[in-house]
Amino acid sequence: MSHNVLIIEDDQNARSALSKVLARMGYYILIAGTGEKGLEIIEKETVHLVLCDIQLPGIDGLEVLEKIKQYKKEIVVVMMTAFGSIEKAVKAIKMGAMDFIEKPLDLEIIRETVACALKLPDYLKNRDNLLLEAKEKKSFAEMVGASKPMQDIFSTIIKVAPARTTVLITGETGTGKELVARAIHQYSSRSGSFVAVNLSAVTDTLFESELFGYVKGAHSTAFQDRKGRLEEANKGTLFIDEVGDIPETVQVKLLRCIENRTFERLGENSTHKVDVRFVAATNVNMDEVVASGKFRQDLYYRLKVLEIHLPSLRERQEDIPLLAYSFLQKFSQENNRPVYSISKEAMDYLLRYPWPGNIRELENKIEQAVVMAEGDTLLPCHFSPEIQKNQTQVSGDIIQVEIGTSLRDMEREMIQRTLVKVGGNKTKAAEILRIGTRTLYRKIEEYGLDKKDFS
Repeated sequence: MSHNVLIIEDDQNARSALSKVLARMGYYILIAGTGEKGLEIIEKETVHLVLCDIQLPGIDGLEVLEKIKQYKKEIVVVMMTAFGSIEKAVKAIKMGAMDFIEKPLDLEIIRETVACALKLPDYLKNRDNLLLEAKEKKSFAEMVGASKPMQDIFSTIIKVAPARTTVLITGETGTGKELVARAIHQYSSRSGSFVAVNLSAVTDTLFESELFGYVKGAHSTAFQDRKGRLEEANKGTLFIDEVGDIPETVQVKLLRCIENRTFERLGENSTHKVDVRFVAATNVNMDEVVASGKFRQDLYYRLKVLEIHLPSLRERQEDIPLLAYSFLQKFSQENNRPVYSISKEAMDYLLRYPWPGNIRELENKIEQAVVMAEGDTLLPCHFSPEIQKNQTQVSGDIIQVEIGTSLRDMEREMIQRTLVKVGGNKTKAAEILRIGTRTLYRKIEEYGLDKKDFS
């Protein structure tokens, strides 16, 4: 299928260059020198993709984008912006633009971005199915979550994955930031590898060597040329964990790499081009780090074009039973232990514990408990002292769950059994399950539970 591409650009030289490149790729090109003219063309012609400059005479690119998304939202829009106007480009992304390209225009980037953008409609057709599947399965990629914050994050991942813009993932330690980064890469169209970098414990020189690579003789241990993580991630995604720990001496080079997609290996003068999507993560308040002068503000803004904040486990308590049973299945299989369930008392312990280490800590404690368990059920005594500390013993039934049971079926069973226990009192059941009453009503309807199921 031939695609129609509309270029809205007031600079004649830029219009001409773009037209030639895209025409050679087999696209039918439409041209407008103003936003008004571009909107007229959109009204009359079939347009699949719009390349629109942000700075235009008359109505600017953001206004054009707004009108397109109001009346022709199926059209994919990629913005073009001059160096230094990243804030407007970020705003454009939030308004519905698929991506943005910086000037001066790099023709290779143009080709890649346009090719990716024109795949977006097919991706969007599948997006609703992905969202429905995530809701039904209470999971997405390698993440588990039925709570609204996590379902919103799943939706955001699906939305931002096709773009090549940078993403900053924030949240406490152990909330699953790398899993989010991997999911972004998994659902993107990038053909290269996902490469994770966490070099917070190494020296400045070693950090630079690991990230950018080096040539023989660059330092005392450089006995041969070596590619850095950046080159390993070419055509893929580079995930930089604990980005706030990047040495100040390396920050300038990383900024230049993000802006120009070029870098130099340690010990050489020649420049290399690279096509990498940057995803970074941090568990600290980056605004404070920037204010302290330890992190460049311009690099910070470059890294947080899109931001995803992960809630702590305390903020998504309703997911604790789902996560606990997910880890129970995993570790009972890995350790060849016939442990199939968690007692009500033990689950209450888990729900009352503050989880400072979040999901990572919960995973660790479930693994320990599986190894310590003597029967087929996890009891309070199988958990470490810090979990048991200041916990009140409560009585309750044990729910037996077979390995292989879906998270959805587990949750339905827990809700039904709790309602039976309290004689159908939904307010009391919601308190026991540590969820809101409205959430409980929604889940009763979602699972098709009837009064006879818990009377």
